[in-house]
Amino acid sequence: MKERRPIFYDAERVRWRRTRRVMEITGVLLTLLLSYFFVTIAASVDLPAGFLLDVKPPFHALKTAKKKPAAIREGRKRRVANIGKVPESYDPLRSAFYVSWDANSLASLKKHYKDIDLLIPEQLHGVTPDGALTIVDYEHNQNTVKATPTKAIALLREDKLHQWMRSLNPPVELPTMGLLDNYDGVVWRIDEMVALLGNPASRHNLVQNVVEYAVEAHQAGIVVDFEEIPDASQAHFRQFAAELASALHSASLKLMIALPARDDSYDYAFFGKQCDAIILMNYDQHWLTSPPGPIAAQDWFAENLRQVREDVPAQKIVVGIANYAYDWGETAKKGVWSGSEFSVQEALLHAYESETDVEFDEASLNPHYSYSDEQNHVHRVWMLDAVTAYNQLRVCERMGVQGTALWRLGSSDSSLWPIWDTTRPDDAVRQKMTDIPPGPDLSLEGDGDIWHFADTPKAGRRSFTYEAVSDLFTDETYEEYPLSYDIDQIGGTKEKKVALSFDDGPDPRWTPKILDILKEKNAPAVFFVVGAEANQHPDILKREYAEGHEVGNHTFTHPKFDEISHTELKWQLNLTERLIESTLGVKSILFRPPYGIDHQPEYAEEVAQLPLAQDMGYLIPAHRSRRLEHAGRKEPDAGKGNRQQRFETSGEGEHHPAA
Repeated sequence: MKERRPIFYDAERVRWRRTRRVMEITGVLLTLLLSYFFVTIAASVDLPAGFLLDVKPPFHALKTAKKKPAAIREGRKRRVANIGKVPESYDPLRSAFYVSWDANSLASLKKHYKDIDLLIPEQLHGVTPDGALTIVDYEHNQNTVKATPTKAIALLREDKLHQWMRSLNPPVELPTMGLLDNYDGVVWRIDEMVALLGNPASRHNLVQNVVEYAVEAHQAGIVVDFEEIPDASQAHFRQFAAELASALHSASLKLMIALPARDDSYDYAFFGKQCDAIILMNYDQHWLTSPPGPIAAQDWFAENLRQVREDVPAQKIVVGIANYAYDWGETAKKGVWSGSEFSVQEALLHAYESETDVEFDEASLNPHYSYSDEQNHVHRVWMLDAVTAYNQLRVCERMGVQGTALWRLGSSDSSLWPIWDTTRPDDAVRQKMTDIPPGPDLSLEGDGDIWHFADTPKAGRRSFTYEAVSDLFTDETYEEYPLSYDIDQIGGTKEKKVALSFDDGPDPRWTPKILDILKEKNAPAVFFVVGAEANQHPDILKREYAEGHEVGNHTFTHPKFDEISHTELKWQLNLTERLIESTLGVKSILFRPPYGIDHQPEYAEEVAQLPLAQDMGYLIPAHRSRRLEHAGRKEPDAGKGNRQQRFETSGEGEHHPAA
């Protein structure tokens, strides 16, 4: 019987050769198609000309060499434990004050948290006569809130500092001593503090709450900064310090008291005995309401420390090192000056804009300059920078004090960090101060709702004269000023107008309802769409445009804006732009970044990606929007003229009116 072959048997393999050829051609076509796809999203979309001048700003992103992640400063816990004790060898504590009311403080901490041993955040306040524990809720309009220790911890855990600390992997673990002061977020409460200190029951109440807070919050202790204490209340203040010290020590916690320099009202010896350390706030030789002058002349600084050293042992002294500037302006009244406080970066920016040179006073060894404002009023500016800090640190080292405390994160000279508390520095260490990285500050000018970047950060440079005999800098010159982001806020008007905008859609539940209302009220709006959502709901996208609304780019996947690269941002924008163009037949030149950048920018890292979007041709409408909570509560308008009203349309179906 003849052997039967399989029906589809192909002895000549003709079908296989054909199949393989088809597969090869298909593979080539798919490769070409994918290549074309990636080329189209990598290549910038040719956007129509905007309303800005057709001039490409001559700036580029600041290029810095990639560095290995900084190692966490070793010996943190040992140095904190040694507060008040004689260390085996000179190993100074490096602590820093943090404030919630300045976004630059958090920006600086994010960069330098690995460089410090102890964080002193402003957290607790004694501002009521009954001694209640009070916090200032800076996240909700600086409301002063009386709170139990447990409630205070719960509220503070939701502030920006603690949210950031938890966001890292692993979470930031930084020894902390909360600051207790008599400031309510607006003014220093002197009368209430006096009543509190004079009442034994109120003192006991505050002591009990503060200790319970420190224990539950797992802090290393508490720092007290009660200011402007009248002479008549000094005895009561000493009683309070003794009672708080005893209670904290019973819980194995530390107490440091911040005291002004050269003030005979304070019993430095008493506080040195009762507390683990005093923080000598060795600055404000001239202050905001005094005539202009050095903030901390070198001889004045050294003499203050010498006098305190006679009453307090070195191991119980932590010296406050200030880094900021005072700007005193002439007033209409002769001999009367009005002062303002600036960060070092702000002061240098003012010097740059006024085209003046910073001079170094040979008597005080403090830098200063003068300028005239638009009304021809003379301003005198004195500052403390990295050079003054170096000189002050040499005095601290010679005195053998326990350490230093920087006032404060967010206002200091960025070139301070490489030399802070370096013992016996050599020429190589001093040379690190020649380069001045730009600080976290932003320069915002104008009154409008469109951001235009006129310049990006540039590093500065200084030269100096060093005297080896005294181990001090005796002169410095700013060869180039460090510059911040320079943002023009354009599009302002004196007319009272409102621009409605909606983010994060299209949302199938909420966007059609919004469109119905807008159509009924004949009100135009701008919809900043997320590409992925628009791809799922092209019919809603078409309706938005067909009914006369503007459509803007809000990235493709709504990523965390400060966590993506320039390349990913470019792809996000191009993908969304291609989608808008293919669906509507038009291109959009409007871009609003996702998440928290849609508010008034506060520090440099928030806007670092935006110059790329501008360079691609986008206009960036973003900030000065007024926030409305979904329950209907309105916040006060922050200014006059045109405003943006922004809303977020959540993919989870929840509509959040927001700012």
